[in-house]
Amino acid sequence: MYGFRFIERFSSLAVPLLALFMLYVVYLVLQRIQLQDLWSAPGAGGMSVGLAISTVVGANILMAVSGPDLTRYARTGLEGVKSVSGLAAGYPLIMLASGIPALAFAESDIMKIMVLLGVALPALFILVFSTWTTNTVNLYSAVLTLAASFRRFSDKQLAMAAGALGTLGAVLGIMDVFLPFVLILGIAATPIAGVYIADFFLLSGSDYRLERLSARPPVGYSALLAWIAGTGVAAAANQELLALTTVPAADGMISAFVLHAVLSRWVLKGKR
Repeated sequence: MYGFRFIERFSSLAVPLLALFMLYVVYLVLQRIQLQDLWSAPGAGGMSVGLAISTVVGANILMAVSGPDLTRYARTGLEGVKSVSGLAAGYPLIMLASGIPALAFAESDIMKIMVLLGVALPALFILVFSTWTTNTVNLYSAVLTLAASFRRFSDKQLAMAAGALGTLGAVLGIMDVFLPFVLILGIAATPIAGVYIADFFLLSGSDYRLERLSARPPVGYSALLAWIAGTGVAAAANQELLALTTVPAADGMISAFVLHAVLSRWVLKGKR
């Protein structure tokens, strides 16, 4: 509700605290179990590697495809790359730090793990900060998206409505279907990244100057069709009806990339 600068100030405080706490948790775990025992821990066998990758992608793909929401304040392209480097470099480390205690205790509930480690109270505080940090950015991106469709409402009204809907979903137990939900995101949102990549590297020549926006068609038909088709390919790959890479999310992204490039250049030229 209060703007991008608030997000920056809040994250500057919360993120270092989160990082330090996760390092401390990993330290506590490694005092109880040897690292080599973690690597040899058997899995439950309920998910293929490709499906697991798609699930992880789905949990984070919206942050990737909403990157323009954050990088639009960058002064140069290099600064834009730096602004998303935390996601590319930092997030795998966070996943590793989260996975180590989960493997050590064979438990996915983070608060149960913290109780076992004897750090439940600080963990609750840190968890609130973590959720707040993540969802502040999510809310910011949601408002930008909603504002494009609901222009009669102010940003604060949209922020309050989106926040209320998110809170309602949490109260109703949306986390009970979290894994299927992020898998759907991996299937449906990843093709958007394929469209971005094709448009940037093959079609627009990275020329996204604001003054040229009015010259572009209001609806990008090739992008829309490529996204729909890419989602269909990813869904089919998830059902093992076809396989390009064995990773459904990657299949969808590659398909959308190829289709957007082909449709834009030869089929729907001028309507991308």
